[in-house]
Amino acid sequence: MIWPATGRNIRPATRERAASVRRLLPWAAIALLLAVGVAGSTAAAVQQRRLAEERDAAAAKAAVASVKESLTRALSALRGVDGLAADGVVSDVEFDLFARDVLTDSPLVSLAREVAVPRAGRASFERERGFPIRERDGAGELVVAAERDVYIAVVQVVPLDGTTRPVLGFDIGSEAVRGPAVGRARQSGGPVLAGPTGLASDNRPGVFVVDAIMPGGASSAPVGYVSAALAADDLLRSAASAAGRTVELGLAVGGTTLTGYAGPGTRREVAAGGLTLTIVAHDRSPFDPALTLAIGVCTLLLTAVSITLRIRNVQLDRARRTAAAEQQIVAQQAAAFAALAAELSAAAHTDDVLAVIARLAPDVLGAQTVDTIMAETETETATGAALGPGAGAGAGPPVTETLEAMPGPDNAVVGWLVVRWKEPLVPDARGTAALRALAGLCAQTIIRAQLSEAERRVVSALQQALLPSPPPVPGIETAVYYRPAADSVAMGGDWYQFVALPDGSLIVLVGDVVGHGVAGIATMARLQYLVAAAVDTGVPMAETFSFVTGKLPLVPEMYATAQLLHVDPAGRRVGLLSAGHPYPLLRTADGNAVALTGGRTLPIGVPASPVTVEYVEVPPGSILLAYTDGLVEGRGQPIMEAIDKLGRALASALAESAPAMLQSVLSAAPPGFRAADDDVAAVLIRLAGAPGR
Repeated sequence: MIWPATGRNIRPATRERAASVRRLLPWAAIALLLAVGVAGSTAAAVQQRRLAEERDAAAAKAAVASVKESLTRALSALRGVDGLAADGVVSDVEFDLFARDVLTDSPLVSLAREVAVPRAGRASFERERGFPIRERDGAGELVVAAERDVYIAVVQVVPLDGTTRPVLGFDIGSEAVRGPAVGRARQSGGPVLAGPTGLASDNRPGVFVVDAIMPGGASSAPVGYVSAALAADDLLRSAASAAGRTVELGLAVGGTTLTGYAGPGTRREVAAGGLTLTIVAHDRSPFDPALTLAIGVCTLLLTAVSITLRIRNVQLDRARRTAAAEQQIVAQQAAAFAALAAELSAAAHTDDVLAVIARLAPDVLGAQTVDTIMAETETETATGAALGPGAGAGAGPPVTETLEAMPGPDNAVVGWLVVRWKEPLVPDARGTAALRALAGLCAQTIIRAQLSEAERRVVSALQQALLPSPPPVPGIETAVYYRPAADSVAMGGDWYQFVALPDGSLIVLVGDVVGHGVAGIATMARLQYLVAAAVDTGVPMAETFSFVTGKLPLVPEMYATAQLLHVDPAGRRVGLLSAGHPYPLLRTADGNAVALTGGRTLPIGVPASPVTVEYVEVPPGSILLAYTDGLVEGRGQPIMEAIDKLGRALASALAESAPAMLQSVLSAAPPGFRAADDDVAAVLIRLAGAPGR
């Protein structure tokens, strides 16, 4: 190579260095390729190691599933053992049938039954059974058991053959593993596993399963035990077939290897019956260097493709995460909207509606707060609202606060929602739609609550007009009380009426029409004035209710009860006429309260035979209480008990005036009154001379 223009002026040493650099460039490229190849091969080796570990993990998982299934089947097979002791005794025949049924459908190869033998009963046990109680010595040999307080001795084995016969008489309570397992089975009420331990027959390593045979009835002491052993190599043999031929498996309990592979590998734990076992898996497939080299070379060729695909996958993953986040937001918003709608539907008053909006509306919009401004007049229109970004269809600049009108009928505005976010938010089409839907729902709910409140105000005024004030009658002080049912529209079918007679006496009427609300008060008003008309037109007092029943075609589908009290202070008496109504109460001046049961007839609306007004003596200072059933009827309390409790409240009431005394009685009324499930009307009459107590 000749340097342009000045090449002839370069010194020979410089030209030599340049030539050396040119010679080294091919070697550097080769070294670079070798380095890349080594890196690829190393990566391939690491990958092959990772694949081997994955095979180990898959094999361990399959082995765990196999061992778990075997242990679970073994435990399940013993769960019906309590049925053997239904009569408190387990016979050899019963256990033999049970054991053969269990062994047919479980991994167990034999089943043993044990009983507790006290020290004093050892000799008789050995004599009756024909074999001694034995234990294993330090060398693992079966020898005659040493003296101890209680033995848990094997009394029966199924099947009984040359392999299992040596187990007869074996004291499982003498072993460090089996003994505590027996106690755990007795306490847990179900089968338990324990290990590691040697099999009672041949001392092979394995695990022990035992369950207590609990009798029926109140006894808590077991009548025996059922046990079996699972050999570790048997468990591992079934697991090896699931793991694959190239995998070495090992089984360990508590750090002690029972059988199989004990070297490094993938470890997985399996827990059952209170025991945790460890599965060790190791794939012994040989390492393939040719494959590693091929993978390294292919890695160089596929790097570019991998990078491209990775970039594409990252883009797709980002798009999927964005879509999932959007779906989650939509689902959360829908759930919040549903919760808001549910609570708004239950809100009966405007204040309740506004409280629900303030509490739940922020969750719908992801806002910090949502406040409500109510329109001062019904003439404000939506065009007059100071709409924020929520009114726009597209995205706008970031905002932390916006104002949305709550539309009413005829382009009117019910109010505005003031929405505030903690962080700046860019409005979008979905947010705008949610805000408008929220405003519409809130507007509809507020309008409904306002209409309900207006109806309540009208009905309350009508109720007051229909329930008269007591007339002034010398010698009589009267107090009244009315409360509609909690679910009615501030009115109901309970009523009271007063008619002052020219002779200075007073007729008091208290009644109860079936139903409440608008229909109940309409029927009540008709009945109320029918009864008053009967009294005013001279109908004999005893015929008042039969007169009303005769006029029932004027009041179709009506059924009612009523109480008529003729209070005659001059004659010191009160007349009673009751049409299926609760008994009135009388408290005399000495403080005793009794129920007045006279003058009974059928309810209004049911034809009845003539009755007479029954009079009782009421000395000066007496107090009468007439009421409707809403004061004494309640869930879980008989009505006569409630009337008796109301009488005690009347007898102990302390007050200077009739209204105060009535409030004192109501404050101690039965639970049915406080539940407000029904309308309540009450009238208290105090005759002159009554002490304030």
